[in-house]
Amino acid sequence: MSKSKRNQRRYVWKIKIFKHQKYSNKYFSNLKKEKIILNQLMKNIFLSWCL
Repeated sequence: MSKSKRNQRRYVWKIKIFKHQKYSNKYFSNLKKEKIILNQLMKNIFLSWCL
């Protein structure tokens, strides 16, 4: 019983990791987009401030 329970826990843990990876990939791709947008914004602000 304890062995099957342990395997079950491992399986659940794998699912959690998988879900987390899917989520984090989505999150990081969004973060990259935001970073690019932010960089553009900063560039625009910097240019307008210089001029």
